[in-house]
Amino acid sequence: MNEYIARKIARWSIGEEYSPESDECQIIEYGILLTIESVYKTLILISLGVLFDMIVETIVFLCVFCGLRSCAGGIHMKTSFGCTMVVMFGWILSMVGSNFHISQKLIFCILAFVFFILILYAPVTTKNNPILDEKIKRIKKIKSIMLVLIVVIASTFVSFGLRNVMVIAITFEALTLIMVRKEDMYEE
Repeated sequence: MNEYIARKIARWSIGEEYSPESDECQIIEYGILLTIESVYKTLILISLGVLFDMIVETIVFLCVFCGLRSCAGGIHMKTSFGCTMVVMFGWILSMVGSNFHISQKLIFCILAFVFFILILYAPVTTKNNPILDEKIKRIKKIKSIMLVLIVVIASTFVSFGLRNVMVIAITFEALTLIMVRKEDMYEE
């Protein structure tokens, strides 16, 4: 269904100028499909946040997880359903983790581990997201590290529940960097 909607929107937006089989049309279709899927995944998580009275935690999870994901990349599931399930798993971990007290020492160790992963692996270059320009890679790595620094600073000003959501979301996303399957890697 999502593919059908994306195809209709792409063909309407570019008109008769391009063939439906053209590279331009396919790229636009794919972008629209990704947008549709991102919107419904976000709506699912926000609905669950409202249902479980954890809307603030859910918004924090989405901002931190998606923010780092946009800079650092990570593993991609083969299907949209698989992706939704993995993100929901990360959300559940963050929501459950928001109820436990995590010591500052453990948080410091976790964040040091996350920095180490980002320095080694970010940004991940995959077949679906080949990053060939070294300048762009460097910028994405710096943005990833800066985002984690911002989260570290912000986490000192929020309740332990929100701090835990931030730390778990960042850790979950960082782990997706080292889980990239060999067949998904982009070979230059």
